This record gives sequence, structure tokens and C-alpha cells, in this order.
Amino acid sequence: PIAIGAVFLLGAASALVVSPCCTPVVATIAAMTTSTGEPLFGALLLALFGAGHALPLLLAGQVGAALTRWMPLRSHAQAPAIVSAVLMLALGGYYALIA
Repeated sequence: PIAIGAVFLLGAASALVVSPCCTPVVATIAAMTTSTGEPLFGALLLALFGAGHALPLLLAGQVGAALTRWMPLRSHAQAPAIVSAVLMLALGGYYALIA
């Protein structure tokens, strides 16, 4: 249960970073859907847009999980996670400074 909450918070934090990039696309889809009067087509476009965001992340997660199964356990096996965490925090700090 703790991991589920952590994953949710990570997703919520990444949504704050991704939101400025996605808002113009989502607004365009919403405007087009409103002007054409076809809500099901708009829902399909939004679902495809969401899948386009989620599938590369799911693929990266599956590749990472497969790599950890194939790699022998070593004392430095946590190094990629630590380096990734530091890079993510640095990027978050950078975005906070320029916002």
C-alpha cells in the first residue's frame, strides 16, 4: 500500500511538469470537439493522446524490469536508481527555477 501511494505521488508530480506541454494539445482537441459536435470522437482523440503518453513509460518500465531480472545482483545494482533519482530531482529544481 505504501508503494501505491508513492507511485501516485510520483505521477502527480510528473503531471505538474508535463501539464504545460500538454495543455495546448488538450485545448485544441477540446475546441475541435466542441466545434464539430462529436464528443465520442473527441473522447477517442483524448484517449489516444493519453495512450501516446503512457505507452512509452510502460515500455520503459517493462524493459527496466526485464533488465533487473537478467542482471546478477551486485552491491552497485542500486546505482542506476540513485543516479536517475538525482537527475529527476535536479530537473524538477531546474523547472521550479524557470517557472
